[in-house]
Amino acid sequence: MSIRVILYVVISLATTSIINKERIEEIQKIVIRCSIGILGFTFIEFIIKNILKSNILNSFISWFFGVGGSTLEVLLERGSIYSLQGLTREPSHLASAMFWLGLIIIFSNYSKRFIWKMLLCVSLFMLISRSFSGILFILALYTIYAIENNKKVYLFPIINYCCSCDITI
Repeated sequence: MSIRVILYVVISLATTSIINKERIEEIQKIVIRCSIGILGFTFIEFIIKNILKSNILNSFISWFFGVGGSTLEVLLERGSIYSLQGLTREPSHLASAMFWLGLIIIFSNYSKRFIWKMLLCVSLFMLISRSFSGILFILALYTIYAIENNKKVYLFPIINYCCSCDITI
């Protein structure tokens, strides 16, 4: 445990001494460009699982990455649709990855319109992943977005909207 903490401190110090503001903006642009591909893959996964009712994607991912103790190899149905898991082992991991992607998008230097569109896509896929953590991540993302843009945060309507969307899906 202490070795991990020491390595964390060493890596943090090395990173802050190497990376400057211009490099961070460059890294943000690369991550956001790659995220468009990730969102496209998630959309394809939604079509394959929910429209074609096929498990071929899970089979391919299990073959390519291997099978672990917590790997889902069957279609996981929650409500009336199948959960999305992306390249991760379960839907909550996909929601977590989408949350971090949403944070990078919020703090990027892109236009407000682009940020809003990307946040809507990320939120949609978090809802479709059908994980409870996705709902909490959506609340956190929109709260952070509102605070970043100096808007008043009305938490109750956001919670009400997310819960009603999750129930209808």
